[in-house]
Amino acid sequence: MFDLGIDGKPRCLVILAVYTGFGGLLCLVYGVPSIIFDLFALDLALINLIVVAIGVSTLLGSYGLWRLKRWGYYLAIAIYVVSIQLSVVAISLDDSPANITLQLVGIGIAVFFLFYLFGKETRKLFH
Repeated sequence: MFDLGIDGKPRCLVILAVYTGFGGLLCLVYGVPSIIFDLFALDLALINLIVVAIGVSTLLGSYGLWRLKRWGYYLAIAIYVVSIQLSVVAISLDDSPANITLQLVGIGIAVFFLFYLFGKETRKLFH
């Protein structure tokens, strides 16, 4: 069975929900002020609007995971699948060693969380 953490939830699920929520907060902290200050640069404002939308959906996914909601489970899977794809795109746009390392770490974390989410015991929590 699971190693229980906060509120009787599995410890890894708690880490996943907190990590996901932290990522969503970072998107909002970056995106909202950027929209305000880049309002006259339409292309930047649109990109930052996408960052804010990602942040909101990530926070919703984190909340859904924390509350053991089925929609949170599926949203988290979608978030981490898209995260892997965006990391691959980021590597193709910037092939500096620092960026490649950062993106590969992100891909590794996303793959780990996806394996955890697809695990038999984890699926039982959400169904």
